[in-house]
Amino acid sequence: MVVLKKVNGIVMWIIIRFIMILSLCLLLSACGFKLREPPHFAPELQTLYLQSTMPNDPFIQMIKHALSANGITVVGKPELAQSTLNIISINSNNNMNTSGGVNVAGFYSTYLLVTFEVTDQKGKILIPTTTLQQSQSFTSNATQVLSGPSATAQLISGMEQILVEELITELAKIPSPQQ
Repeated sequence: MVVLKKVNGIVMWIIIRFIMILSLCLLLSACGFKLREPPHFAPELQTLYLQSTMPNDPFIQMIKHALSANGITVVGKPELAQSTLNIISINSNNNMNTSGGVNVAGFYSTYLLVTFEVTDQKGKILIPTTTLQQSQSFTSNATQVLSGPSATAQLISGMEQILVEELITELAKIPSPQQ
């Protein structure tokens, strides 16, 4: 008899859990919640030539990887592409400002700017010359001064990822001919 009560209790607990999970799912779907979908790109961006003065730069490789991951075919020759993403410049700047003696904290500022434009096969400008910018800051004291360059490298890496995402977002804003 005791075993039967334990089994009924476990079954009841499972049923209550199932109802709670089902209710939560229904509530989320009723409020319009949905997972983020990948961006939809204009047909002109299905095959893209990535033009840059530094084709082997890790940031350019990161852009190529992100484009491919989002369903855009990056080709090696401009004549094979429907459009061209021209990375005009990539500029980074690191500043360290200190005020005082040896044991005073330093303030690092790191900036990363990417300037680009997108044209179609006929030279029509799809995105005019645009600059995306990211900046990060951190402080360090005299005992952390040797970690400054590595911390700056980490900040730049994170800013590059953010800029790649922003670039993909800008590409997704190009209207399709049907719109």
